[in-house]
Amino acid sequence: MNWFRFCTDANASCIELNLTPGTLTGSYSYGLYATCGGGLVAGQVGANNCISGGASTWRTTGLNLAPNTCYYLAIWTKNQGTFQLCSKKIPAPANDECNGATQITSAPSPANNYCYTPNVNDPAPSTFCALSDENSSWFVFTAQCAGSVTLNITNINCTGGAGGFQIGFYTGSCNNLRNIGCNSGTGGTVTTTVTNLTAGQTVYILVDGNAGSQCSFNVSATNTTPAISPPVTVCRGQSVTL
Repeated sequence: MNWFRFCTDANASCIELNLTPGTLTGSYSYGLYATCGGGLVAGQVGANNCISGGASTWRTTGLNLAPNTCYYLAIWTKNQGTFQLCSKKIPAPANDECNGATQITSAPSPANNYCYTPNVNDPAPSTFCALSDENSSWFVFTAQCAGSVTLNITNINCTGGAGGFQIGFYTGSCNNLRNIGCNSGTGGTVTTTVTNLTAGQTVYILVDGNAGSQCSFNVSATNTTPAISPPVTVCRGQSVTL
């Protein structure tokens, strides 16, 4: 068993831990402790997790670690060998909050909810098919033409926590959101069509990991206002001069 120590800052910012095998082969597992040999931290990193070799990345998001506190990571290896363990602090991304939501366009864009945090202004968990809010990330699209927008969230892959995702859909503004539906699952693809939109209307999307799950995915939508170098698009009943 190998023991490692790391400490949180005053904001309990997310810490990313990367293990890269050198000569180490075979499986290994890990657990997070509040004291050396003490009880496992609730929602511990890698709970009951056995990894069959290769590099691994873990993050402390969703674990509710205390600020200015040191924790201990224990790593068990099946075989003897060398490995490297690195840690770094990850600042909360801009779209950790609704007012920094990432714009969705027609081009699939990779995204995740790694190192995100719950915020006091987030909607009630019940509005995004959840019991709690651990690591929610925000996205937004703007309808280019009146009618409907089809949102595609694909290649969803969630690890840790309860191994799933929770998604809420909202109209309005960040300080006055109105829920129009939610979705949840464990992976794959979510396709949602939002109807009866007016040109220029915005829809916000919140993606949260179930019980702190860390999820990666691609996100895109049809009939959205392009963010960069927009092509000329003519909506029904509209004229354009070139």
